[in-house]
Amino acid sequence: MSDTPDQPAPPAPARLSRRRKLLYGLATTLALLGALELGCRIHYRGRWPYHLLFDQELVWAHRPHWEGYARAEAWTRFDALGLRREGELSPTKERPRLLVIGDSIAFGYGLQGEETIAARMNQALAGVEVINGGVSGYGPEQETVWLRRIGPSVQPDRVLLFFCMSNDVSV
Repeated sequence: MSDTPDQPAPPAPARLSRRRKLLYGLATTLALLGALELGCRIHYRGRWPYHLLFDQELVWAHRPHWEGYARAEAWTRFDALGLRREGELSPTKERPRLLVIGDSIAFGYGLQGEETIAARMNQALAGVEVINGGVSGYGPEQETVWLRRIGPSVQPDRVLLFFCMSNDVSV
């Protein structure tokens, strides 16, 4: 047995005030978001879809005058309006124009330019200029806004909408 007197209990840890807890929580959240941002920038460096621009109405749009590999390793070229095509759109129509719009099906995701639906239709329809206005991921609302914006510059005689039941119905 020990003859030492009982040691006093250590003092209870100080409790944090609500304000300090809130500040610590906020600081932790900001640090985690910063780490996530840094991780994404490192991970996606050189692989982010540089062919797209942020657009306030449409959320994203094709980058005008862009040329390169737009995902899926397909060489892609956009004109001044962001249309997938070789060269620029003539301001004067030499023949009737058919504008093909829709999501990745109309755009030709993963296809070279000459393999897209619009390019094949352009070859098959003599006397008609078929223009590829597809944008991967667009739904009916975005296509409507896009058509109102780009339509006057393209001056199509007809518009062909490719509608994908698997994702456009949910939108």
